[in-house]
Amino acid sequence: MEIYPNYFNEIIQNIDMKPKIFNQVCVIFIDIVDYTIIVKNTLDLIKIKTMLDLLFELSDKLVIKHKIFKLETIGDAYVCIGGLYLDSPDFYSDTLNFCIELINNLDTIINPLDQNPIKIRIGIASGNILFNLSRHIRPRITCIGNCMNLAARLQSCAKPNEIICSENFYLNYKNKNDKISFVHFLCDIKSFGLTNMYLVKNNISLTKSQELVVYNSIQEKKLYIDLLLKVSILIIDDSNITLKILTRLFKKFNLNITTVNCPEKSIELFNNYKFDVVITDIDMPIINGYELAKKLNIINDKTIIIYMSAYENILTSNNENKFVDFFITKPIRDNDIINIIKYIKPLFSRIK
Repeated sequence: MEIYPNYFNEIIQNIDMKPKIFNQVCVIFIDIVDYTIIVKNTLDLIKIKTMLDLLFELSDKLVIKHKIFKLETIGDAYVCIGGLYLDSPDFYSDTLNFCIELINNLDTIINPLDQNPIKIRIGIASGNILFNLSRHIRPRITCIGNCMNLAARLQSCAKPNEIICSENFYLNYKNKNDKISFVHFLCDIKSFGLTNMYLVKNNISLTKSQELVVYNSIQEKKLYIDLLLKVSILIIDDSNITLKILTRLFKKFNLNITTVNCPEKSIELFNNYKFDVVITDIDMPIINGYELAKKLNIINDKTIIIYMSAYENILTSNNENKFVDFFITKPIRDNDIINIIKYIKPLFSRIK
């Protein structure tokens, strides 16, 4: 198969190429988790080059195999598009199979910082795009369309080795087959607001601590549901949309929560009411999560404090973590709530 779809080979040779609109394609954005940290802390840049070469070489082989069009690479980002080849009728499946196979074959691509296999994030969005060949100074294919922006945003919402899909992609894929399972959740995305998105479930190998099992028996479940309602949880985040999402998630698990969007108000609440657990965002104005945890710890050092952030490296690398018991990364999902429940189970013995 040629690098470009057959009809592009002819168009590219034509200096007077006109922009072409494709009504339905799948845009894929891929990047390396913590790439900026890897570059910042790796003195030998040849090791960075080797890491990128191996990832891009693997990606190039797989785009050919699955009939995906490689658009470009920018830094550590690899951008490609499904649905441009005429002989790829089920390009939704081709797109997903490409992404899953890529994640499953990262074992030999090593992060020079920790000597472990790299982890990547993938965002997929489908919709219409305008294809254009820009011939100013250096010829370059450019794509314009809302799904280009959305795929990039979805990729930034993914956790390590996750694939996040747009609702449009999910619905089109499910219309054709049901081989892959998805987990639906909501996330507040910059420029898009509260957005439905779908996590590809099949490519995730859950560790024992992440298994979506909370109760060992029906009897235990009944007991803990009653106890969970007695555990008081204070959630602090300066985003009202995030608080709305978290309220919906926590209520699903019968958890007794109070939310507040202002760190100063949370201190007043904490003084007046007894909370067993505090879950706080880190990046907040005036008082950040670290400072807030210190203040709350002085008031009551028995309260369990949980940090949440969209940036995993912030959670694990800061010296202020002595006041925190547990970490979760945004966007928060069902399995994060389950892990919180597992962590706070010792509280149940105090409130029986």
